[in-house]
Amino acid sequence: MAKTVDNYSTIEDFRTKYNDLATDVGEASGLRTEKTATIVDAINSVEDKSFFFQEFIYLPTASTTFFTGVDDFSNTLSFRKDRIQVFQIDGGVSKHLLEADDYTVGGLDVVSQLYSNITLTVAAQNGDRVVIYSYTGSYLGTLSGSGSVGFFDETGADTIYNTNNSGVILNGDGSDKTIALESGYTIQLAGKTYAADDITLAATKTLSAPTLTDGTAIITGGVGTVFSSITSTNFVGNLTGDVVGDVTGDVSGSSGTVTSITAHSVNSLSNVSGISTIAIDGSPANGQVLSYDGTNWVNSAAAITYTNEMAQDAVNTALQAGTHTNITVTYNDAANTISLANTNAADITGVTAGAGLTGGGTSGTVALNVIAGAGITANADNVVLDYETVSSAPANDGGTATGHLWFVI
Repeated sequence: MAKTVDNYSTIEDFRTKYNDLATDVGEASGLRTEKTATIVDAINSVEDKSFFFQEFIYLPTASTTFFTGVDDFSNTLSFRKDRIQVFQIDGGVSKHLLEADDYTVGGLDVVSQLYSNITLTVAAQNGDRVVIYSYTGSYLGTLSGSGSVGFFDETGADTIYNTNNSGVILNGDGSDKTIALESGYTIQLAGKTYAADDITLAATKTLSAPTLTDGTAIITGGVGTVFSSITSTNFVGNLTGDVVGDVTGDVSGSSGTVTSITAHSVNSLSNVSGISTIAIDGSPANGQVLSYDGTNWVNSAAAITYTNEMAQDAVNTALQAGTHTNITVTYNDAANTISLANTNAADITGVTAGAGLTGGGTSGTVALNVIAGAGITANADNVVLDYETVSSAPANDGGTATGHLWFVI
């Protein structure tokens, strides 16, 4: 008996009947249908899932592409869009026809939203059989009183595709569905997504994300961090910051500028070895220089002065390398001397003063002097006659000083 309240029921009777009814009906959240706003919505949703199946069979007697109206068993063709399956039996072979490829639908009634005809792409012939299965019921995208609004189909190649026009949302959790597409997009994955294989973008397309990472290296906000290596055939733009570790390959270009390297250590170069005191953050010794040991550049003390020994060795090498006639060069390293000796025996070995001269010698500077005599004397570096001219002859020819020459006129 229905739980009703009449004119004579008390408030307590009303409370009791209401509570019993509420318990019997239960909470709307307990409905397993998607439509839970009202009981009417829930019942309509259940009704939409009721299954109806109808078969239409046409037996053409001539070449025919258009099928509509009453079939050979007096059933009038009527169906909802995407709610039919069409088969053609040709010579005993049954072929499943695909919408859009093998046939199209038409005859839409805008009030009932029912279609009433199909048109084959290839005409059926006399003796063929065209069978149309129309059905309703639980199906992806079904709404009461209308055709499909979100439908997935399958091609003969087993490829599933959607036929709706307003985009697709794939929800990872049905209990918290996303039903609105993000603006500007037509395909949306609403849930944490994992790809077991490569993802490739078409040419000129862009992959965008606030953060990209492989679990170690990260690109976010235009900055890349924690990369173990970066490989490229061409860098465009400035490279800033410290270079720590090895750089494999050449760094080159047709133009550009290498900025300050004051923050780098010379001992980071591959052919600089064992220079702890040369490091930029160390304390290099005053006067140290880099010198090449045949394999690497190493630190060593600089030569402060050019020694006598270095000069003597250089002069000896220069003299020995020259061409000398009748001269022998002798270098006495211990005595710090270089001697030149004449090896030609025909050379003058001494000078002896003859008649009228004094001096001579066998070494050093040799001086020869004129002996002063009658009528001859030395005037500085010259030898001159010593004479005197008078106006009258002497008293006798032998009365004058020796050496004088007299002319009597």
